[in-house]
Amino acid sequence: MASARLRHEHGLTLLRDAVNAANGVVRRSLAGTLNEDDAGTLANALEKLRSATNWLEGSNNFESAHQVLDHFGRVRRLLFADDCALAYAEGVYQHTCPVALAHNRVGLSIGAIIEESECSICGLDPDDEECFHVTGRYYDNQQCVVVVTKASMDHVAIVERPDFPDARLAAVPMSTAAMREVLGDKHQPGVRLTCDRCLSKCSGIVWPMRL
Repeated sequence: MASARLRHEHGLTLLRDAVNAANGVVRRSLAGTLNEDDAGTLANALEKLRSATNWLEGSNNFESAHQVLDHFGRVRRLLFADDCALAYAEGVYQHTCPVALAHNRVGLSIGAIIEESECSICGLDPDDEECFHVTGRYYDNQQCVVVVTKASMDHVAIVERPDFPDARLAAVPMSTAAMREVLGDKHQPGVRLTCDRCLSKCSGIVWPMRL
């Protein structure tokens, strides 16, 4: 697990890089020079901003990252509305948007006995004295992580703040009944639905483990 200092440093790096990329899209939009890659650039920036909220959770910069995420979520909805649709799979709508997911502060923690692992940078055991890489840091644009090569799994727990900050939900399902409460009884599952969440005022962060 990365130290609080390294978490904070990495979170600030993600925040800075994402803001720079997203602001580039905004500048090109104002200049009328958007290119075919800008939708993807902004989508990637939002993923980084979600990650930044994860790494900055518990720090004084968390709320700033949250506000920046909301801001650029709105920008994406205004510039690339076609990309802001609810995912639909196996008869269920799902929120997969990083902005929506970042507001639901739950994560996953794996209980396991790690028998063998290696550093993603050098391939050595992270406890080997010849491995000088720090988990969470980037080396030549590659993030250092511990790669578990052999383990005995025990359980997966839902927690508020996982040891690995990005161990979060990839999607949140939305029941058909809940959708019909909003859209009416004539709503038919499978119809493409554009999400307008980011056009409304943020309703705040949800901390399910504290409810």
